[in-house]
Amino acid sequence: MQMIVNQVEKEFAEFFRDKFSVFLAILLPLLTMLLFAYGVRLQSHQIPLLTLDRCNTALSREYLDRVLATNLFSRVSTNNGDLPEKDLQSGRAKALIELPEDFETNLLSGKTASPLVLIDASDIINARLIKSCIDNVGLFFPSSIGLSSGSLKIHANMRFWFNPGLKESLFIVPGVFGIVLWIFPSLLACISISKEKEDGTLVQLLVSKISARQFILGKAITYVLIAFLQAAFSISIAIYLFQLRFQGSPLFFFMSLLIYIFSAVLFGLAVGSFANSQSTAVQAVSSLGFFTSLLLSGFVYPLENIPYPLSLISYLVPARYFIELSRNTFELGLGLSNLWMNPLLLLLFCLLYYSLSYSVWKNMQFRI
Repeated sequence: MQMIVNQVEKEFAEFFRDKFSVFLAILLPLLTMLLFAYGVRLQSHQIPLLTLDRCNTALSREYLDRVLATNLFSRVSTNNGDLPEKDLQSGRAKALIELPEDFETNLLSGKTASPLVLIDASDIINARLIKSCIDNVGLFFPSSIGLSSGSLKIHANMRFWFNPGLKESLFIVPGVFGIVLWIFPSLLACISISKEKEDGTLVQLLVSKISARQFILGKAITYVLIAFLQAAFSISIAIYLFQLRFQGSPLFFFMSLLIYIFSAVLFGLAVGSFANSQSTAVQAVSSLGFFTSLLLSGFVYPLENIPYPLSLISYLVPARYFIELSRNTFELGLGLSNLWMNPLLLLLFCLLYYSLSYSVWKNMQFRI
């Protein structure tokens, strides 16, 4: 036990010796969280819409006003005369609605009124959103002006649960915790071990009396404590800035967070055990850790939308389980009875990464 304590003291001394690294270790997670929280937007607003009303009646103007009243669009005018399609090509507008001269006549006589709608589909997410919005306006507009609504007989009374204000921060920020608290603890641990390889100080440890288990646990405990301070600071700032509130058990969340941080640090140590330089270690952690956590964890894209066979790889991404737990804690209020499997799976990842690191360092020490 004393050897582990000595190793922890050594690691803390080396970490705090470089004041700039300490500063970055605190600042970078915070900046990353703020960048994601303020920069990532899943809902589009103020989409530039070009409208051409060739009917130019009170009814046609009301229809266009209903489209704009959805608060999804901002109206722009054309700079290309009779070739408004060029506004789509240049990106000045993302959609075009052109009402024909017989729009009102057809609508009032019971015929089909067919506006021309052109949508820039280079961004398929916005394209689908625009189409859905215009379709819905066309569906409800006739009944709103006293015309027959056909088969439309149901009017839903909708309420939003868990996030009634539709605040994106309540969805994004708990997910950011999973990204930030995976990549930075693993990077710190990975760099520490690869730096010792480059400096040659690792040889002194390998020929000393410290065992592979004591060496790994000493490093792991050090960077878990540092990462937990990072987590506490980042979560406190997020609660203050974005008004997050614990809907579930804070105790269960922080216990799971500790296991998650342990798995991140042990992942970094495992990668550093195989890497022979800091640059290689950083690239490996970025590729294996950051990109998989960002793209295959459900942070931005729903897990059910991940295509096969990448959907199978997502089961091997620890951030997947912590992000689910974090969002449920801050939004839905679920706790141990519903999410008990998540920390157990994270614990399995801890054992896996520890086993990988232990096998490497045990063999290296034996050869020395």
